[in-house]
Amino acid sequence: MIDAVLDNERCSIIDFLANDTTLSMPDARFCIEKSGSVIAYKNKSSEIVGCGTFRLWGKNRNKADVYIYVSSTARLFGTGNMLLKALIDTPQASALEFISTKVETNHSDSLVFFQKAGFEPWYTEYILWHNGTRQSESNLNFENYQSKYFEQYVDAIRSSFYELRRSNDFQPYYCCEKCLEKQEELENNKNNIYVIIKDEKLIASVTIIDNFIEDVFVVSDYRGRGIGREMMCFAVNKVIDSTNSPAYLSSIKWNVGPLHLYRGVGFEISKTIHYLRLFR
Repeated sequence: MIDAVLDNERCSIIDFLANDTTLSMPDARFCIEKSGSVIAYKNKSSEIVGCGTFRLWGKNRNKADVYIYVSSTARLFGTGNMLLKALIDTPQASALEFISTKVETNHSDSLVFFQKAGFEPWYTEYILWHNGTRQSESNLNFENYQSKYFEQYVDAIRSSFYELRRSNDFQPYYCCEKCLEKQEELENNKNNIYVIIKDEKLIASVTIIDNFIEDVFVVSDYRGRGIGREMMCFAVNKVIDSTNSPAYLSSIKWNVGPLHLYRGVGFEISKTIHYLRLFR
């Protein structure tokens, strides 16, 4: 039997995922709490043996992601198909551009399940963790982001990530709008954003949030000069100095150059995640 899960009942689904899957409690909580709709499949004893989530996303909320999990004791009986059908065979889902999902490499049965349901490969993401070895000190001068750099920062990040976003159909292809909301977001995060300024021009940046490194870029005119490597060394050392955890980051398989750079300063792939989507 499939039931909608009310907001005040989601803790039971979080416990189910954390106890029955390889998901950690924080990952299980994130998966459930961020979803717009959650459904559960219960066996004849009213025990939860499967669940599914549905979350709208995109600027116009015209896309969605779904996640399905079925306990090993309830597989091969069509439970997953019933959960998926309940989530995507609705008027709301039919009007979407596409529905996406993600599956880790070690869950090959889930990959087969979604492909049989019509989902097509989209892109592959790697999660990389650092080995904890301190890197050589950078000779570059880093400073925290300031509001006076707003337009330069936006222009730089838009141009730096355009080709990646276009090639992998991450819409909009130009990210980071020049709007008040983005300006406030950057201002609130300024202590985590480090930039390199040369002749009053912003040429590179990296964001470090706790032990997570993201939004690493060097503007095109300054690539090939070793700035990216020095910036990664700076970021790794910053994490080592300020946290008790190793640094980690994510990158997509398409991004061959940066992946080579990350591995060159001590990062190794720890997890591979495949993203798929179903066009409506």
